[in-house]
Amino acid sequence: MMKKILFLFLFIIILSAGCSGQPSQYDMQVWLYSIDASGDQNWVSCIDCENLETGTSLFEDNSGNYVIGGGGINENRSVSTVPIIVWVDSAGDVIQKRYYGTGDDGWITSLSNDPDGNLFAVCYLGKSLILDEKGEILHEISVNVTEPGWWASLQSPEGYVAADRVEAYAVANNGTLLWHTIFQQNSTAKSRSFLIMNDEGNYVIASPYHYEDTSRTLLVELDNTGAVKRRIILDINAVFSLNENSDGNYEIIGGPDLSGSLYVVDKNGQILSTSPVDYNLPGIYFCKSGTCYSEPANKNQIRLVQKDSAGDVVFDKQYQGGDFYDYPKSVIETHSGGYAILVRHESYE
Repeated sequence: MMKKILFLFLFIIILSAGCSGQPSQYDMQVWLYSIDASGDQNWVSCIDCENLETGTSLFEDNSGNYVIGGGGINENRSVSTVPIIVWVDSAGDVIQKRYYGTGDDGWITSLSNDPDGNLFAVCYLGKSLILDEKGEILHEISVNVTEPGWWASLQSPEGYVAADRVEAYAVANNGTLLWHTIFQQNSTAKSRSFLIMNDEGNYVIASPYHYEDTSRTLLVELDNTGAVKRRIILDINAVFSLNENSDGNYEIIGGPDLSGSLYVVDKNGQILSTSPVDYNLPGIYFCKSGTCYSEPANKNQIRLVQKDSAGDVVFDKQYQGGDFYDYPKSVIETHSGGYAILVRHESYE
């Protein structure tokens, strides 16, 4: 009897040792932080924790609900990550979620909206959707893109425009593909790009020049037919933000590792000035007005900074949701004067 007990005890020890020797488990969750106008946290909520794995886009709809685009596990159809949109109320509770394809589409990399509440979603492998405010599909657009991409998108006078580091295309409100322009060959699109409309009504795209060459930045300007007006390679090490200032020049934040500079660049690509910045690159995200931003702080905290029009800091606060590695993915200013931050939590077990 003692031999049997001893054998069982040794077996349990061996089994436990084998389990502890397994590779650590990697877990991703999407969390949403609600912050009031003074920078105090209202609430933090894990969004659809069992199924939503990647959140890439965030905005507030006309009803005051938050709309999150990304990728998740469809518990009814597949174990792969598929495009998903989740609607969250002002208290942080999920009120609706919809799946829009299969694992062959990837996930939603960009989500934008128009004043009527319609949505424009762009999947990683290029499929685009125009949805009504309830999430019903109005138009599905298949674009023969050259490569998958981390698409950026925005509303245009004709409909919507999407772009990555290789190509761009425009879609009309009725779902018609207006144009598709490939402005770079022999590259990969697996990196974040930035897209704005300048004061001339043209579309400007900034991205690392090449996946293996982040020491330079590609700046491309397209007119409203998709024709390339300018294609400039800048000596800017990586790119983390693109904006147009009141003088009509571009402001680009770039730099290696966790330090960087603000570059002021004219439309012909001449760098007019350079000044240091203290942002935590590359994880920084700016709100639409450009006066607030969120970035990683410590191991398991995120930071929100609000500045006034003169550039003076109104508040600078940090928030913690748990024992995770935190990466902001979007920050917006809400209708009530507060803020919302979309965060990806990563943990290892």
